[in-house]
Amino acid sequence: GAAPSLIPKTVGSCLTVAVVFIGSLTVWACGGKDTVGPGAGNGTVADPVAVQLAFTVQPIETQLRERIAPAVEVAIQDALGRTVAGATDVVTLRIGDNPGGGTLSGPTAVGAVDGIATFGDLSIDKIASGYTLVATSGTLTTASSSPFGIVFTLATVGVGRKHSCGLTTSGTAYCWGDNTEGQLGDCKRPAEKIS
Repeated sequence: GAAPSLIPKTVGSCLTVAVVFIGSLTVWACGGKDTVGPGAGNGTVADPVAVQLAFTVQPIETQLRERIAPAVEVAIQDALGRTVAGATDVVTLRIGDNPGGGTLSGPTAVGAVDGIATFGDLSIDKIASGYTLVATSGTLTTASSSPFGIVFTLATVGVGRKHSCGLTTSGTAYCWGDNTEGQLGDCKRPAEKIS
């Protein structure tokens, strides 16, 4: 028969080797300290073994305290970078680089569905550029997101005599200043100023 082709790929400290024969593919994969494989041969491949995490939808620049959209997604992958479709592991997110000293809010631990953990209601409470998120799950190799920023942008501002209100680009209203007549819209009339 024909000589096999060896296709090596290193993921972290894990070396994966695919051996390709004419008409068949056999894969040996590293799953932590244990070796999995070979596959069944004759055109079949060993079941994928979860070894790593990867951000498939990255966080992007977002308004202060607003939901990060689109929803951040983290895939549970095998050593070849394929999503492990049956994986249901819990994936946890935390802030990695934290230039603003912000706090991550929302569900930060999510069970994967078909190998994808979706974080649909995350927000950060401090303005800064260069935040990153870190995904962890048990013994799987962690993943870090691309850097992103939290901003506060007012699309329009209205100024009263002793108070002002602004509307963010995402439609959230903020008011500040004197509230002695309830002009800040919070149904309170304190004797002191609100800032």
